[in-house]
Amino acid sequence: MSLRINHNLEALRAIGQLRSADAQNSGALQKLSSGLRIQKASDDPSGLVISELFRAQISGVDQALENTQTNRNLLATADSALQEIHDQIVSIRSMAISASQTGGQSKDQLLVQQEAVDQAISSIDRIAGTTRYGREKLIDGSLEFVVDTPVQVNGNPVGITDSSFRRVYFGSSNAVVLSARITQSATRASLNAGIFTNPSGGVLRITGELGVEDVAIPSPSTVPVGVIAVGSIADEVNRVREFTGVYSSGNILYSEEFGSRQMIRVEVISGNYTGQTGLANGEDLEGNFLGASNAFGDDVQIDGRSVRFRSKLLQGDVLFTASAAQSLVSFSFQIERGGLGLSVGSYGLDSEQITIALPSMDSDELGYFEEQRPAGGGTVGGFLHSLISGGSNDLQSNPQNAIRILDHVLAEVLQTRSHLGGLDKNLLDPHARSLSVALENITESESFVRDLDFAHATADLTRTQVLLSVGASVLGSANLLPRNVLDLLP
Repeated sequence: MSLRINHNLEALRAIGQLRSADAQNSGALQKLSSGLRIQKASDDPSGLVISELFRAQISGVDQALENTQTNRNLLATADSALQEIHDQIVSIRSMAISASQTGGQSKDQLLVQQEAVDQAISSIDRIAGTTRYGREKLIDGSLEFVVDTPVQVNGNPVGITDSSFRRVYFGSSNAVVLSARITQSATRASLNAGIFTNPSGGVLRITGELGVEDVAIPSPSTVPVGVIAVGSIADEVNRVREFTGVYSSGNILYSEEFGSRQMIRVEVISGNYTGQTGLANGEDLEGNFLGASNAFGDDVQIDGRSVRFRSKLLQGDVLFTASAAQSLVSFSFQIERGGLGLSVGSYGLDSEQITIALPSMDSDELGYFEEQRPAGGGTVGGFLHSLISGGSNDLQSNPQNAIRILDHVLAEVLQTRSHLGGLDKNLLDPHARSLSVALENITESESFVRDLDFAHATADLTRTQVLLSVGASVLGSANLLPRNVLDLLP
């Protein structure tokens, strides 16, 4: 054993331990006061990196949740306006059906109903022009896609009577080009007409999409001189075309529309008939439809002359005119960026953006272009504004065609509502739930890395406080050791 007074090593060792205990005690107090295990990079370098990455992810997910709720609120605003428009159209349709009944309908009643129709259409235009979310007008047409007129590639000129695109994936492009080549024409259901050879004529039962009618056909011997015998069949069939959906032209019976769902059935009830009998169906057009870098394939549904795109890249409908549907044509057209962009992700990637269109609900846009039906079928179609007083389809002029227009308008409105409802239910709502679960789990992970375990921290504080007390006591004892030297002096 040696005793020194210039250097008290025991005291130095005690001071070192005391400093360490003091640092630990200070750190424990800081952690307890902040509730954080990691307050600076030196506390846990790797843990800090993981924690900050989690924090960035939490911020993105939290913003994505806010965006999703904003999108849902916007769609709900549009849907509520569409509900009001739907109710107005249903009311107008009821009045059009009432106006189509001439018996028991006074002129004054008709005028009152027409005035109500005018007010309802004015209300629809007002709703279309004033429905907003913030400053964004929703259903005035400003959020529709801009579709260039189809360009002919080869063959006959392309005729598209209507097109409506609801969702388009643009990626980093400002436009999407769609090309198509029609490889098979659409056809109506058809059967060859004939005559009755027996003197008393006969009866045909004609069945079409609209219903069944028994048609009495005179024999050729009873047809006036100079009238084609088969022409008498055409006259009788066309007389009931509004009840059957079947007409006659050029000695052939046709369905009014095109496609495999259209049918004609001819049965002989009495007499000897030389024409075709049985069941006939039409055919849908067929074609190859190409986007900028892919073929849509099974993501295209075709019904007669109507083509529906339903892929995640393109959703919409194209309706060919009757003449174009029967031609083998190739065409292309461009859909320019527009519509309404919705963000559904937490990273801001192109794949997390969807662009939808909200069509115009103005009365000038609701409806479809007029078409001249063959074989004296008259003109059908038009737009909702043609139902106002003095219009070509007002309640006094043409209530039957007004009902056709209103049925088409109802389908437009319901299709838009269905699309918006599907986005909310099948995309935004599940996405919001998924983001909520992700936010919970990521926050828990970040908390596990960065937050302080108070039970463990208080135990550490108790330990460091004991070490401080012990260290102070030991330092005091170490400081007394040099005094023992005095006992060695004589």
